[in-house]
Amino acid sequence: MHTCNDAKLLTTLPRDVVKWICNLGLTKTIRNPKWDFASGYLIADIFTKYYPRRIELYKFDDSTALKYRKLNWEKLERFLDGIDIRIPWRLMEGTANYKDDAAIFLLIYLYELFVGKRVRTPYPISNPTLMDLNYQRRLPLHARATVAHAIRRNLKIPELTLHYSKLNQQQKVQIIIDQYAMQKQRLRFDKPNYFDIRPSIGERAVRKVPSSSSKFHSAVTKVTITSLSSKALSGTSSPIVTGNTNFPTVQSSFEKGFKI
Repeated sequence: MHTCNDAKLLTTLPRDVVKWICNLGLTKTIRNPKWDFASGYLIADIFTKYYPRRIELYKFDDSTALKYRKLNWEKLERFLDGIDIRIPWRLMEGTANYKDDAAIFLLIYLYELFVGKRVRTPYPISNPTLMDLNYQRRLPLHARATVAHAIRRNLKIPELTLHYSKLNQQQKVQIIIDQYAMQKQRLRFDKPNYFDIRPSIGERAVRKVPSSSSKFHSAVTKVTITSLSSKALSGTSSPIVTGNTNFPTVQSSFEKGFKI
């Protein structure tokens, strides 16, 4: 049975992975991995080819409804625990929630698991981001997503319904916001002219290291105050201030005199 559309799969999956999937003889025709593998039914079908006595395909529902998708992935998780196989939960969760590239990463992970060959990928399969950051980098600046659009693209509604804890939902949203802020900060650093960022006066100032000879001469002013003479004590004269100072002349109380 021809179970895959080679032309469409080759645009998303490596050639070796496509050949492996087509030779498995799955029960359904694969057209788009993002939608075809979301229910978990075809993932269970792949495991039946390698563990025919440990897993039974009729126990899985081939439905796109959230209720049955959740049950299918829970059954798969219990099955994987029984055969001691660890698949990253992020891949399984992303595939179940129609995340971009999640099903592709999951198929590559299964190919490496069963075939034993490595596939070159630009991102680590065991810990992918499953966000559209690379897609956003390829877009022109005016077409990139805002923070609200980034949340809508990277957080699906079924993903929120699967997590009953509001704290968990808030953490997922905060991760997307933090990634967006980092992307924006990097863009402002790479292209400051686009945001009309001008250097401050401190950034434009020329930094010159002072020479050792004039290091302290310009900062210290010597002020010498002569001792009071006997005439100053009697009120006939004032203290004399000598030195290179710019202070205004100070008139002492002796010059003003005391009125009795």
